[in-house]
Amino acid sequence: MAYTFKLPYGLRKEGEVERLLHISEILPHESGLRCNCVCPNCGERLQAKLPKTKEDFTPRFAHHNADTCDYATETALHMKAKEIIEREKRMVIPSVVAYYNNLSKEVSPKREVSFDRVALERLVGNIIPDILAYKDERPLMIEITITHGIDDDKFEKIEKLGISTLEIDLSDMDTDFDPEFLKEQIIDSLDNKFWVYNAVEEKEKERLKKEYLLILKKEEEAQKKAEEKRKRLEKFHEEKRQGKAERIKKLLDNNYQEELRQTWEKGLSSDPIWIKASKGMNISLHKVPEYINVEIPGEIVFGCDRRVWQAYIFYRYVNNKVKLFRDKTFPISVKRIQENVKEEFKGRLNYDLVYMKDVAGYNDVPDLTQVIYDYLKRLQEYGYLLELEAGHVFYSKFIVLDPDSVYEMRFIPTEMPEYKKIENLMKNSEWDECKELIKELLLKYSQKDHPKYFDALAYLFDCVIVRSSGGILLERDF
Repeated sequence: MAYTFKLPYGLRKEGEVERLLHISEILPHESGLRCNCVCPNCGERLQAKLPKTKEDFTPRFAHHNADTCDYATETALHMKAKEIIEREKRMVIPSVVAYYNNLSKEVSPKREVSFDRVALERLVGNIIPDILAYKDERPLMIEITITHGIDDDKFEKIEKLGISTLEIDLSDMDTDFDPEFLKEQIIDSLDNKFWVYNAVEEKEKERLKKEYLLILKKEEEAQKKAEEKRKRLEKFHEEKRQGKAERIKKLLDNNYQEELRQTWEKGLSSDPIWIKASKGMNISLHKVPEYINVEIPGEIVFGCDRRVWQAYIFYRYVNNKVKLFRDKTFPISVKRIQENVKEEFKGRLNYDLVYMKDVAGYNDVPDLTQVIYDYLKRLQEYGYLLELEAGHVFYSKFIVLDPDSVYEMRFIPTEMPEYKKIENLMKNSEWDECKELIKELLLKYSQKDHPKYFDALAYLFDCVIVRSSGGILLERDF
């Protein structure tokens, strides 16, 4: 699109040299045709339109006795831009960044370049760039764009030449500009400068391409290896599953289990886990407590005599806690016990029985988690534990109790005024009186005003009911 605005420049011949003059350079006595200027585009005479006051109109050139020249401003701007670069012999150029797919590298920062020499409209190969600037004998082609950018044909020629080319786009330049503003836009600004082609960028792009292809190759090799590994593992696990089913079948054979038990019993007295636990609890093989010799379905998973693993669990998680903490013990969990068992019984466990959900036909056989949980439930029947409700046996927790203590009192806040009175009634097994007292206190300490007291009393009331009927408290929903 051609400029149709005010013409700011005129061309005047001074001796053998033609000068492009801005309207601001025309003196008052040179107004009109006395400016001796012609149109930079069509060559027709111009007259300088100079206002008598600043408010009259904007100073400008106008064609004399000729139609308005559509491309006069464009040609003047183009000529002035080349003139400024030729005169200044310097320019701030944009940074050079090479891209290839997701890789990038800045190969040259934005900087000011001082040229050794500048030539205008000089043939280079089969194209004539607007400006050819040299720095250390390296050429830089500069194209000034006003209305028409660089087309595909010219771009291909530039690529074949392999010479870095910078475009200065002045298409958005307002026609009402002065020479200093134009100079700033051309020399110092980066807003309108773009690399059409950059030899350094292309070289770096080739390097990035090689780097990318190398990365791609490594990723493909890694994926290939991962896929091969996945197939190997899949095959291994399939073979293992097939073999596991056979091994489980053998382990579950009653005759085979009896042979194992006889072997384990012979080595029981010298078993280091048994020795440590039995000494700690002051028991012997001649007098093993009933709760440390409980038959549990699936116990073959431990790979040792039941007295070994049951003594280990009872000594570490029940006996020690009662001894150390009495009524202030923290809950024990199936999860934590199982983690420690796997470490303590490493090399003993029958690992095929630790987890069997992946083997068809054996889902109903107790695994390690279930065996531990079932034993803790049996200890609860003996009065040593109290289960806290959980969603899955793996996450089940149990409170450790001391059968010789009034363990229900641990839930009653000691600061409750009636604490001692309740404790004495329970120690003396005066259940009916205790029950009536708790009823009164439940009315006194409402759930709204005293939730801590109310919840503890509600739990204790259930305990007293069970005790007064001669039963054993087995479960409680906290």
